[in-house]
Amino acid sequence: MRMNVLLLHHAGGDKYAFRPLQESLGATVQCIALEAPGRGDRYGEPLQYSLNGLLDDFTEQIKQHIYTDYVIVGMSMGAVLTFLITHRLKLQHQRLPQHIFLASRLPFSHYETNQVIAQSSSDAFWEFLSVYDSRSAIVAEHPELRAFYEPIIRADFTAMQHFDQAFDNLPKLDIPCSILYGKEDVRMFDAELGKRWNEYFVRAPEYKAFDGGHFFLYENAAVADYILETIRHGRG
Repeated sequence: MRMNVLLLHHAGGDKYAFRPLQESLGATVQCIALEAPGRGDRYGEPLQYSLNGLLDDFTEQIKQHIYTDYVIVGMSMGAVLTFLITHRLKLQHQRLPQHIFLASRLPFSHYETNQVIAQSSSDAFWEFLSVYDSRSAIVAEHPELRAFYEPIIRADFTAMQHFDQAFDNLPKLDIPCSILYGKEDVRMFDAELGKRWNEYFVRAPEYKAFDGGHFFLYENAAVADYILETIRHGRG
């Protein structure tokens, strides 16, 4: 059977963000992009405002695709969910991923929970988003787009604003891992601080930098090459 590659999106995203990566990965693997409720193909479903709710939802989605060997790729919020879901799968004695790829996310010991951004005014909310994502600045200039995306992003931020508390007393994962980041993502990632991911794994992750900013994963075709090479050689 072919390897399944399961893809978990960023806060405010949906499965369609992964289309370029899926195209770059090609036909040698089975790419399955998952998404939270309230957006994309799941637009008619209620938004989820709790971390446990997101974890429950994504865990059940993932369990439908672990009948064969698989890896998980998590982007930003998706990286947090990937890490916690892998712990859940281990506790449930499920088949574990062969490798996990965590993109654009510092280790949790360095994440400062922002308890007010999800409840801030609309203008302050979009100003915050625009600082690290030029695409958000473009959306913010169009009232109809802003009205559409704001509830979705706020829901994800609400769910994630206390996520660091979910990592207390978790054992180290004995799973091969790659930490991926964009070289120009200077506001959201620091290469030296990123190495503290070692504290969360039995074996030190592999660290890989790519050209691009916070959303390099969706934009740089070299990411697909790296994922395929890692799968092919079973690194970790």
